[in-house]
Amino acid sequence: MNSKQLIFGVLCIISSSCGVYNSNKLLSASKEPTYTISTYDGQISVETIQSGDELMIKISSNSGEQALLSIAALNELENKTDQGGGFLVNKEGEINLPLLGKIYVEGLRIEELKSLLEEKTSKIIQSPFVDISIVNKRVLLFNGKGSGQVIPLINEGTTLMEVLALGGGVKDYGKSNEIMLFRQENGQRKIFEFDLSEMNQLKNTDVHIKNRDIIVINHHPRNVQNTLREFGPWLSILTSGLAIFSIFSKL
Repeated sequence: MNSKQLIFGVLCIISSSCGVYNSNKLLSASKEPTYTISTYDGQISVETIQSGDELMIKISSNSGEQALLSIAALNELENKTDQGGGFLVNKEGEINLPLLGKIYVEGLRIEELKSLLEEKTSKIIQSPFVDISIVNKRVLLFNGKGSGQVIPLINEGTTLMEVLALGGGVKDYGKSNEIMLFRQENGQRKIFEFDLSEMNQLKNTDVHIKNRDIIVINHHPRNVQNTLREFGPWLSILTSGLAIFSIFSKL
């Protein structure tokens, strides 16, 4: 094998490894972007119920002594609507409640659904009071390089800094000045970018996180290390092949 053949073989191996080079990139900046980065105005938008949300619904009565008149209906409905597992909003945007049947809830605010259920249950319960919460609120956090997790949103008003803290902070090689937030608003996906690298950007720590938000922390590519990691196995194969070739060529 002459030097030209060796160089050609190395180039072939490098070109074949390019297909998997940095293949774990996720939602990184596009070379030719067709999107725009929106300006975060600080306003807290009202959350609406979406398909896939799990609703915990509790029904009681506000009528004092009059509640005795409908105690049977109250017990029957409350026992079935407080089972611990909640009611999952199906892909059609509906929940199926005992005694009430299917109700379309997608796009409604929690307060709107409360009023709707209070109106419907008033026919069987004296002065009904309805309490509703979404029990599977979550945010997707991709923190640094190759690290992703689903973080439950337990408290109302959870901030960007709290989510980062729950996710273990900014990982090695993560860019604290390139934090992307992907959010669904009025049927459209918006993209916001935040810088938390300096104290001058302290206001960004108080950004409120919503259910189903996606947070991506960009990271330094470390091209040399990635190249060595990707090319290492191929180099080992090439070295072994040359060693075997050298042995057989001397026989």
